[in-house]
Amino acid sequence: MVRLFRLPRIIKYKKGPVADRRREFRRLQGLLRDLLAAEFPILTLDAETPALLVAPWSKPVEDRTDALFCALIALWHVHHRGTRSEILGDLATGFILLPSSLSAANA
Repeated sequence: MVRLFRLPRIIKYKKGPVADRRREFRRLQGLLRDLLAAEFPILTLDAETPALLVAPWSKPVEDRTDALFCALIALWHVHHRGTRSEILGDLATGFILLPSSLSAANA
């Protein structure tokens, strides 16, 4: 999330006081809405996705939002044909796919 949204620090919606987590979760939802509009404007969304991105926090909403984020990372990779992604690890031991760091994206 830090790399994709060009943030100085993580979005703390998993731990901490409930009010803080809910505020950070709403922030995440807004960042995802902005990302969809800016990077994937022609993406056809089902009715559930926009509703998900304004729904109040609950564990099922958080889980579905996390799944959407993971899917968008994969779509980012495909959309940019791997040129704006970094892969840490390998097929044999496992890997994680990340958007390129800000410095790599601007290089």
